[in-house]
Amino acid sequence: MSWLLYEMREIALSRPFYAVTDILQLQRRIRRYNTDHDVPHGDIVTLALDTWLRAKGYPPDLTPPQPETP
Repeated sequence: MSWLLYEMREIALSRPFYAVTDILQLQRRIRRYNTDHDVPHGDIVTLALDTWLRAKGYPPDLTPPQPETP
């Protein structure tokens, strides 16, 4: 069963990189960081993307969602 989860992780991790050039070696670098710091792959990508979007002037809207009225 654990090999299946590993395979599913590999598929999920490779999807965002289908159009990324191999020169950047993103998958290898993310795996190395994960090994060194025990941070899940998805968290690494999420933090990097969030940091980039904030730097470009697109911070998240942190206002709590309003409850829907019937």
